[in-house]
Amino acid sequence: MLYINGVWKSAYSKECLTVYNPATLEKVGEVACGGTEEVEEPC
Repeated sequence: MLYINGVWKSAYSKECLTVYNPATLEKVGEVACGGTEEVEEPC
């Protein structure tokens, strides 16, 4: 899910990015990948 302009939206892409703690390189979680389609879509 993406939080854009105060609204939670599903991402068009099912791709995710892995987030790592830079100090330990331990995996912290995953976040959805968003693009211009989600940002430019009217609310």
